[in-house]
Formats: sequence, C-alpha cells, structure tokens
Amino acid sequence: MPLQRILISAHSQLRHFTTAMVHELNQRYGSEVHLYCATKEEVSFYEREGHPFASIQKARSLYDAAFSKGLNTKSVIARAREVETRIGCTINSLSVRDRHLGRGYALGGFHHPRSQYSELSNDIGLMHAYSEVIEYWESEIADKNPTLVIGLGAILDRVARTQELPFRGLVASRAENLHYWCWNAEFETPFLEKAYNAGKVVGATVDFSEPYASHVEHKNHLIKKSRFIDTLKSTVETIVRRIYWRFRGYEKANGYYLSEMLSHSWRRY
Repeated sequence: MPLQRILISAHSQLRHFTTAMVHELNQRYGSEVHLYCATKEEVSFYEREGHPFASIQKARSLYDAAFSKGLNTKSVIARAREVETRIGCTINSLSVRDRHLGRGYALGGFHHPRSQYSELSNDIGLMHAYSEVIEYWESEIADKNPTLVIGLGAILDRVARTQELPFRGLVASRAENLHYWCWNAEFETPFLEKAYNAGKVVGATVDFSEPYASHVEHKNHLIKKSRFIDTLKSTVETIVRRIYWRFRGYEKANGYYLSEMLSHSWRRY
C-alpha cells in the first residue's frame, strides 16, 4: 500500500496510538501525515513538542455548519443535489448514523440524551452541513493529494471512494483486546471472508468461551456506577465538569443538555 502521503481523521479514543503509529510511519517509510481533529482541544493535545505530523488542523465541523445563518433554501437544496450526484449516495443515507443529526438514530434511541445539535437543527441546516463537510474533504484531498486515508467516518469514506483512494479504519474486534483494519465505514474487510473460506484459524488463537474483554469491563463499570452513592457522585461530577467546560470555553460544553445527562444517570440507577 502506498504510504507517501496520509490523511488521518483523529479519533478521541486512539490519541496515543495515533501519535505512536505516525512516529513509526515516519521512521519506516518517511510518510507525510496530515492530521484532522474534531475540536480545538484535540488540536492542542497533538500540537506538543516533537509531534510527528506534517500538519494539524481542526476539520470542518458538521455541528458548526448546521447552525449557519442566512441560508437560502433553494440554493442549499440545489447544492446538496450536486453533492449527492458527485459522491453517489444521498445525504440522508450518510446522516442517519449520526447520533445528533441522524433523525432515524435519534428516534430509535429510546431515552437517548438529547443535545442542542439534535433539538435545534433542521433539515436545511443538515443539508448545508453535509455539503460543507463533503466539499471540505474534497478540497483537502485535492490540495494534499494523499495516497491513503485513515478514519472511521462515513463522509470521509465516501469521498475517498469517489477519488479511488484506499481507506482504512482501526476497529475493535470484540475478541479480547484485538483490533483489525477495516476497509470502509461499514467496518468490512476482505480478509475475513478469505479466512473463513479457507477453513482455518488465521493469526492469534482466541477463546470464545468467555465474553470479550471490553464487554466485561464495561458491564462491571456500569453495575458499580448504578449504585445510589455512585449516582450521587456522578451527578456532582457531571455538574462540576460542565461548569469547568463552560469556563474554559470547550466546544463539547455545547453538546448534550446538562439535564439530559443527569436524568440519564438517574434512570440507570
């Protein structure tokens, strides 16, 4: 696989792995890696001394664009149709998996905490947001001319596909602590079918007699957090954390409503 120039969409749970991986890519292949973050706080995390990235920037945000002012309905719809023609799928098919803007996801998530993004946005803002972000990635790909794209988002996968660029994403396998590289936003890989058809075990031997490790860890954590005293502690921590986020101006302070997060904890109790 060509590794000369790589675009990476940062994942909050893979921060240290991403940095270590890019150091390795630099040493082994001399790769030029451009990193794209979701928030300015993420950018600050990666912009430490000795970082291995050729550039670090905050990517165009769906949630910022969804609340753009002065939108012309006819222009937004016409632009969205042009975008859909270029990428070969509808904006709705991309948006349905988004936990804030995906109407189907929100309606299907019974008692899922509501956010400002989900409650205050509308369909015109949604179409504008997706058009903005899709065209942002088209522009970045044209400018950086990458040979590989790494991420997990449906938008980036679709844009890479239209440009005939290889796409990879790191996914937890749910077996012990093993992971694998998927080839698209649906977490698919051609190697699974090949291994299955070959009728033999490939790679590490895995014991499936017990639940996978992350399930056990999360289950025990949730059971502990469901006790009254822990729910009370969680309530205080959530309030203090939100105040801190507001004071520091963190973008995530504008996400889920505080009341929704608190009621979520108490419903669990």
